[in-house]
Amino acid sequence: MKQILIFLGIVLLCWSCEEDKLDLYKGSDSIYFCYPKVTSGVSNVYMDTTVFSFAMYNVPDTIVRLSVRALGDMVDRDRAFKVKIESATAVAGTNYDELQSEYILPKDSVYGEIPIHIYREGLGDATVSIELRLVSNEYFLQNIPQKIVDKDTIDVTRHVLMFTSKLTKPSMWMESFLGYFSEAKFNFFNQEMGFEATDWFSSDNEIKSSIGNKILIANVYFANYLNAIIEAGDPTQMPQDPENTNEADKGYMTFPGVEIPEDWPVASELNTNN
Repeated sequence: MKQILIFLGIVLLCWSCEEDKLDLYKGSDSIYFCYPKVTSGVSNVYMDTTVFSFAMYNVPDTIVRLSVRALGDMVDRDRAFKVKIESATAVAGTNYDELQSEYILPKDSVYGEIPIHIYREGLGDATVSIELRLVSNEYFLQNIPQKIVDKDTIDVTRHVLMFTSKLTKPSMWMESFLGYFSEAKFNFFNQEMGFEATDWFSSDNEIKSSIGNKILIANVYFANYLNAIIEAGDPTQMPQDPENTNEADKGYMTFPGVEIPEDWPVASELNTNN
């Protein structure tokens, strides 16, 4: 079994993220989910959901590791922390292995993790989820308040894991620049811009910054690219996209600033491999 550490979005490797540190510790020890900070425009968004798509990886199963952090000082002994499932559409024993009721925060550390073993088989076209809650036990009393981030209230003791075998829209996909999302369009963007699908879920800030910069120029680049095909008047050269549900686009791929001529045939009627 190949174990994959997912970021999303996705996964929460917070011991390298000092900016995540809560500045609200007062009194008894508590424990919370470490939220990765994702820059979107001018604001920072703390994600409370991890999304994993098996479409990105040729594996039958994997382990998603959700990171937690304790408030308070490190101690020289292991401490158990308790987690429960508040709700789930995923089926234990089929979509994922049963979770333990408690996990261990190692001695001399304030960081721990909850490993969740998930499976591709049985998912079909569904997207399933597990909603987790960190609760009190003898070591962590969980009197932690909710955190306010950019005027948004975050419940740091709750986290949702969603997983699917379908390709899911990355959180960085900006519709104002790229328009609707589809698998064909996603692959087309990556091919033209030189990215791998997994780059969209990387924790590498340099890769994320590179994708963000390409998104900013994509509106002009792809509009010019596809409008040149339209001006040439040859619909057989236009990329097709059966997932594009906009009736006016007739099954062709479009980006903002691209309009399909009314006299063009429906894409599916063309004898083309595009």
